[in-house]
Amino acid sequence: MRALLLAAASMWSFCGGPLQAQPSVHNAAVQEEQCKSADVVERNECHAFLNGVLQGHTLMAGTARRPGIYCWSGPVAARNTQTVSSVYQSFIEQYPQLRDQSAGAAVLLAMENAYPCAD
Repeated sequence: MRALLLAAASMWSFCGGPLQAQPSVHNAAVQEEQCKSADVVERNECHAFLNGVLQGHTLMAGTARRPGIYCWSGPVAARNTQTVSSVYQSFIEQYPQLRDQSAGAAVLLAMENAYPCAD
């Protein structure tokens, strides 16, 4: 269900609608805690969620045949969930007002901020 909602949010943004974080039960604060957790299971859940958001974004970008919200830069080896987790955590620390918003939208906003596409 979560993947379907993320896909719908991504599709909306690819169809010209704005990408905006919305209040959510699985909010950015919950996701941030999982990503920071000392518990390996919690961190793995964080990485699985981040991977799902990124895969959903890639699928929607490919289906819409439009550029994505973000554009990776740097070496391919750095394109992993640990990098995304660090980008996400830094973004949420920089924008704490997003903590009560949708974790999926916050991930995409963090990636867009860190890896903007050239116009």
